[in-house]
Amino acid sequence: AWINQPRITSLVLASCCAGDGDLHPLSVLLKHLPSLETLGLEDNHITSDGCRGLAESIPFLTRLRTLRLDSNPIGADGIRILATGVSSTLETLSLPACGIGAQGCITLAGELTRLESLRFLGLRANNVGDEGSVCLAQHLTRLTGLEELAVGNNEVTDQGLAALIGSFSLLTHLRRIGLERTQVRDEGLAEAMSAMLQKCTNIEALNLCGSNLMQHNTLLQDTVGQHSLAHVFIDLAIEIVQASNIPKMDSFGWSDTYCVLSFLGEKKTTRVVKRQANPVWKETFTFSSALSQSEDLGFTALLLDHDAMSRDDYIGRVVVTSEDMALIMAGGGGGGG
Repeated sequence: AWINQPRITSLVLASCCAGDGDLHPLSVLLKHLPSLETLGLEDNHITSDGCRGLAESIPFLTRLRTLRLDSNPIGADGIRILATGVSSTLETLSLPACGIGAQGCITLAGELTRLESLRFLGLRANNVGDEGSVCLAQHLTRLTGLEELAVGNNEVTDQGLAALIGSFSLLTHLRRIGLERTQVRDEGLAEAMSAMLQKCTNIEALNLCGSNLMQHNTLLQDTVGQHSLAHVFIDLAIEIVQASNIPKMDSFGWSDTYCVLSFLGEKKTTRVVKRQANPVWKETFTFSSALSQSEDLGFTALLLDHDAMSRDDYIGRVVVTSEDMALIMAGGGGGGG
């Protein structure tokens, strides 16, 4: 029934915990979805091995516009496998927290010549460092239509940031930049950022959450204020401590429990605690994101039982409403369930 389905334009299988083993049948299916424009496989434990199947299928998706592989440990090898097969029609490429490192970033940068249609490039939390950032900056100017670049939380310091700032002024369609947690020693970079913003009036949002660029530099602060940049960002840390009295979801033994956290479109996953009725994680997750006035602040934590041989079982969830989250962040308490 799925074969050659011209009407299917979007396929999103986020947080299904598919893993590499489930990707083979999916790869076969993808070859028969010629009209697919959006493919979302976020947080599915896909590694470089799984990327091989995707690499075989993606050339068949000639209309693909959006590819999201967020929070999959594909690594530099996964990028190398996928890079040459990604369609030149791609407009959104989202790869945050994929462990690609500097080498993966360098490999991807070398393929940007073919990806001139990109409007969004997301590489947050990949530890690309200065080496990867410098190489990326050298090739970014090929993306003449790029509107949003998310490269924050990447261990970028002076050298990498200097190269990136230099490329921003050449991207005339760039609207939104994510540089959260960028730490620099050279105070002159704040001045360079200020000069770039004064020149590039097209930039609407700049994420410097957790960065020291704004500290002790009134020039950059004044520039941000004068340009009315949408620089209101959330940096939220959530600790998942434990759960109690988890029911048995299988015939034998206790559940293998983990949590999937969702906030402002970003997902995080805890480790799996095996065979425990009262699992303890004590894991802290940080969410950093731009905040618009219309954004839903609702937070959700899904509790799931991991199954190696079948689809993971739903146990329950905790929901904190947008209103309660606003109270919590304002220091007024609140909560939901």
